[in-house]
Amino acid sequence: MKVAYLGIGSNIGDREHNLLTAIERIKFHYSILDISSIYATAPVGHTQQPGFLNMVVKVDTAESSPFEVLSTVKTIENNMGRVKTFKWGPRLIDIDILYIEGTVLMTDILTLPHREMFKRNFVLIPLSEITEMISVNGEDLRINDAIHENPEQYVRIFKRKQDIGIE
Repeated sequence: MKVAYLGIGSNIGDREHNLLTAIERIKFHYSILDISSIYATAPVGHTQQPGFLNMVVKVDTAESSPFEVLSTVKTIENNMGRVKTFKWGPRLIDIDILYIEGTVLMTDILTLPHREMFKRNFVLIPLSEITEMISVNGEDLRINDAIHENPEQYVRIFKRKQDIGIE
């Protein structure tokens, strides 16, 4: 088993439906081990756009390489109708690989752990629901220790995980 954490977000259309559709499509490729609650969050970067719904999904990527996982999530995004606009722009669906157990990587197309993960409460708060820590280069990093006070990054429960109905 190779555990990975995927961050999923949407701020266009039926945002909750988009998240759940993405999870259903992820299930075609990987076993879902756990999910977080869904959180309503403020946009980051380009703030003049609708708010997001975000969540984190814990999956077993089995024998897939990080680049195979990246290809899979990008295919899911494209098949769902994601259109690239501009950095931090609105999106129907966004699936980011946050962390893959035992993997540290920095390339032009993929950095693991995700380079922005520890700066974003909309990632850290849902992630903290499903894991207490991750290990990077042998160092255990507590997720709750990285969550920070930032009034511009509001993160509030939209739907608790027990009410989501993912099987």
